[in-house]
Amino acid sequence: MPEKPWGEYKGAHSIATQIATEELGWIQPLPDEVAVPLLNRATWFLHTPASDLLELQAEMEAAYYRLPGRHPNGNGTSESAREHRQSKICKEWRFSVFEGDERSWHPPLAACATAPTQRALRLIKSLQSAAMLTIQGFTGLRVSELCGLPAGVDPHTGLPHCVECKLSASGLHEIFVLKTELSKTEETPRDTCWQIGLRPVGSEELPIPVRAIIILDELLAPYRRLINSKQLLVSLRASRGLPKTPSGVEKITRDRVLAMYKDFVEEWVDLSELPEESAHPTQSLDLKDWRESKGRILTTHQLRKTFALYVLSVDPRLLPAIKRQFQHVSLAMTESGYWGGNPNQVEPVHSVSAQQTALIMYELATGRKKIAGQASERLEVGASQLKKLVEGLSLEQGWRKAVRWVRDNDIHSGFSFYGGCLPLATSEMECWKRTGAKPLGHQNPNYLTRDQGVCSGCRCFWMDARHVPKWEQRYVENETAFRLAESRGDTASFRRIRERARQAAALLRSIDFDLSSAEQKIKEELVRGNAI
Repeated sequence: MPEKPWGEYKGAHSIATQIATEELGWIQPLPDEVAVPLLNRATWFLHTPASDLLELQAEMEAAYYRLPGRHPNGNGTSESAREHRQSKICKEWRFSVFEGDERSWHPPLAACATAPTQRALRLIKSLQSAAMLTIQGFTGLRVSELCGLPAGVDPHTGLPHCVECKLSASGLHEIFVLKTELSKTEETPRDTCWQIGLRPVGSEELPIPVRAIIILDELLAPYRRLINSKQLLVSLRASRGLPKTPSGVEKITRDRVLAMYKDFVEEWVDLSELPEESAHPTQSLDLKDWRESKGRILTTHQLRKTFALYVLSVDPRLLPAIKRQFQHVSLAMTESGYWGGNPNQVEPVHSVSAQQTALIMYELATGRKKIAGQASERLEVGASQLKKLVEGLSLEQGWRKAVRWVRDNDIHSGFSFYGGCLPLATSEMECWKRTGAKPLGHQNPNYLTRDQGVCSGCRCFWMDARHVPKWEQRYVENETAFRLAESRGDTASFRRIRERARQAAALLRSIDFDLSSAEQKIKEELVRGNAI
């Protein structure tokens, strides 16, 4: 070749390093401030709104095709007569009222600015978007795998054809496995499995993604038939009302999925009150664009990263309306061989783990974080080295430097909802000491033996402000138990309990947490305990 094709870069290695850094550091999960309202709203749509819209759709279809069901009198078969019957259904339709509310969740279609049938179509598209968002957000699927889901529900089990229910290793839970077609990174598509949740044996509860698939199967069935599609998802092209001919439906594409997501966020997710910056920014004013664009800067890959971040930390504060789903996924990680056997599901977790490690080091280096625990000293030593590299740089430049520095020094941390793990040496990891074994490959924690008590006494343990709720809870529970025992004159058998309370309090004070709120909770618990 007469000249180098890579311009400013020295060679192929330099280009690969730059690309790797972008994947590791620059494709961020959704900020918590965006993820919370977005996924909560999508989940909300799958309950009463979904029931209303599926019923409305069925009535509109019945009116148009003169099927058994509720529709106006009249036997007209012309296109105008059919559309008139549909329009009348929409004008008379009334949406449900949530318990405790005075008004329905959506105003009558006759009162909307657009034609009733047009607004009905928009609502059905919104329901489709909400269901797709929950599937991707709660499973970590790539958008290509989402588009490849097959249609159909087993009449015997009530489960979608693409979902299989298996008994866990303990026999206590049923694990739900999603089967889809993997196309990205493959020369020819191949089947792969994704673990998406579990339930106790005997329970009838369905994981949220499974419910979303069932809704989509019913919602899009009339339109799949128009184009003889066997895929779960199709795109509705009609603009005046529900599709009635094949020209009003087309195969779904990744671009169409993203466009539907953006429309849903803009219409249904209120981001107008977002602050200028998130709690953990990696660029200046990182929430401003979300607020001003009304969420239209969303990308589908961010949902994959958000899922990974949640499973990584299992923070019960993050998404109140859906925390059960993620706690089930977290439990299923230790209950089944599927998790860890599917690199496509584990890969984003490892990627986000590296991201979060870089974020911790960067926030320590810039003085935006305080940490506690036996590993905190080693982390702070590393942060002091990084500080010299990022001083004087902008927030964005410093973040990129931190990502490269963490990668080059091969620093990685494990995460949980009560703290992190810096596994520098297997001999120092209490969770592995208890088994007498050693981890294979990367020095990851032993999830079967670790718990809050084991980790808190480990040289690899650290915690920060995000872990406060669990340690505050531990302090309140143990301190309350000790004081109740003390009031009965029985402290000898509660010394271990007192030690746990003191340890939790010491960790909280180390990161400057004010214990006054915890003390108030203890007083309230003591009143209840003494009353009993």
